[in-house]
Amino acid sequence: MPLRYLPLLLLAATPVAAQRPDTLAETVVTARHGLSEATLGTASVAVVPMDGAVSVADALGRGTTVFVRPLGLTGLASMSVRGTGSSQTAVLLDGLRLTDPQLGQLDLRLLPAALLGGARLVSGSGSAFDGSDAMGGTLLLASRTGIGGGGAVEAGSFGTFRADAHGGVSSRRFAVNAAASAESVRGDFPYPDPVYQTTARREGADLRLAALLVRATTPRTALGLWLAAADRGLAPSAGTPATDERQTDGLARVWTAHTRPTRNGSLRLAGYAHASRLRYVHPGLSIDDTGRTQTLGGEVERTWVLSRGWEEEPLAEAGLGVAASTARATHPSLADDAREHALAAFAHATQQRGRWTLAPALRLDVYLREPKPMAATSPRLGLRYAIGGGFAARTSVAAAFRAPTLNDRFWNGAGRPDLRSERARMAELGVTFDRRTGVETWHGEATAFAHAIRDQIVWTPDVTGRFRPENILRTRTVGIEAGGRWALRDDFGRPEVDASLAVTHAVDRSDSSSPTYGRQLRYVPRVVARAGARVSPGRFAFDLNARYVGTRFATADESQALAPALTVDAAASVRSGRLRLGLRLDNLLNARYHLLDGYPMPGRAIYIRLGFGAP
Repeated sequence: MPLRYLPLLLLAATPVAAQRPDTLAETVVTARHGLSEATLGTASVAVVPMDGAVSVADALGRGTTVFVRPLGLTGLASMSVRGTGSSQTAVLLDGLRLTDPQLGQLDLRLLPAALLGGARLVSGSGSAFDGSDAMGGTLLLASRTGIGGGGAVEAGSFGTFRADAHGGVSSRRFAVNAAASAESVRGDFPYPDPVYQTTARREGADLRLAALLVRATTPRTALGLWLAAADRGLAPSAGTPATDERQTDGLARVWTAHTRPTRNGSLRLAGYAHASRLRYVHPGLSIDDTGRTQTLGGEVERTWVLSRGWEEEPLAEAGLGVAASTARATHPSLADDAREHALAAFAHATQQRGRWTLAPALRLDVYLREPKPMAATSPRLGLRYAIGGGFAARTSVAAAFRAPTLNDRFWNGAGRPDLRSERARMAELGVTFDRRTGVETWHGEATAFAHAIRDQIVWTPDVTGRFRPENILRTRTVGIEAGGRWALRDDFGRPEVDASLAVTHAVDRSDSSSPTYGRQLRYVPRVVARAGARVSPGRFAFDLNARYVGTRFATADESQALAPALTVDAAASVRSGRLRLGLRLDNLLNARYHLLDGYPMPGRAIYIRLGFGAP
């Protein structure tokens, strides 16, 4: 891990069903346990649009009000959901955890959107389903599925070149899908240098990335493989001379899920093996360190359908299951015994009666660690009421936790094996509206939420000036999320308009005598808003997307702040048979802005894309 990035990483730490091929008799669904569509109805769920996105970070930044925290154009990108840190949002691929056990987070810039078939963000506590990390929510990623193939090549500003391809074949008993992506970015964009008051070019911010995802399914079993490799320069803070720092990442993951139907439900077995490698080189400091992590995990779940309704849809169902995982990390700055073993038991149920849906869930996690085991109980109760006329109300209350990472516990000379888990209590209340009138589609949603987190882990300097992790931070957050979408499916234009807004008041409640007490948390914007419009007459399509990120404080006492940022992106494309030609303009108004202090974002950029086959 890059040592100079450690403080920023520590600061940041403040089910999609498979598409059914026409010729496959039965499709395995690798959604996470307990999260049926009925249960999703009691939560705040946003579909993350992947079309046109470069990475998962890019998709979240363009299509949602999640605050994405990028270290520039090609650097590490994390997310903040409802004021929480990047290590407080769980990330799952095909229902199984993807987060790195050493850092406790995932670099979303290294997840190409072209490899994925879809994504949904479930905001609010998910620990009752997923265990650790799901304080802000859970990001659910799904592999590509379907028959046919396609791909695209793209070139543009700052030495950018991208290529991706995907394909799928199927028979009555077997289906295989594969997707690959490659990317090269020079990243040398101009920016206003704050030190010399002139225009400089970003140096040492190049990126090369390649990734492959393969998924094979039979009627009852799915098997997946993910490989990725990246090499990039680590550009220093703006105004600082380049240091030729580099980081190379390698990732390998294999997973499987088997679902066996039973007389009154199903039995599901799933497991994964995950390995990653990160090498950091700093020639000026003679550093060349390599860290590795290995994770094994699995779960068994038995579900029962207790009653069925119209068209055999379940009206009441329940499930019980157990999960186990083991993780190990090696690094020159980690203790030799940097490993962890965890066990979990979970239960969930869904009951639909008339207009009511009730969805309780409970999970117990036990971490087998020294000096003593740690246990966390995560309950959740969700409720939905269909008011009528397209309106529905929902509410949920829950508890969540985040276990300390391997870095928190085992970093040489600083780690604390006795750290407690972060704990949270959360509640939300929302209303939704859905209506289709002829060719029109309307959707609206508004949610008020509140949560309190205690024992949050913060790395602070001790009397010798060395940073160490401590359970010292308490935070309180209240906020409102709202959004709407309108679409008209006519014969000409098919216009679509959508907009969303998030207002987040997240404050420090740790020490009433501290100047940070009651202040907005660092890099948590109070306001994030976005709006988009699309028209697609005939063979053409035109998109416009605007995003506003409010003031972000760079210091805990609010003494330094980054100005609000407004960006506008535009795109146009035309189809001719199986070919597609597209033009994209990012940051159309050439705004000069930083999302994180010292890491400028690029100005106006243009990209041309040629695609073929299925998008």
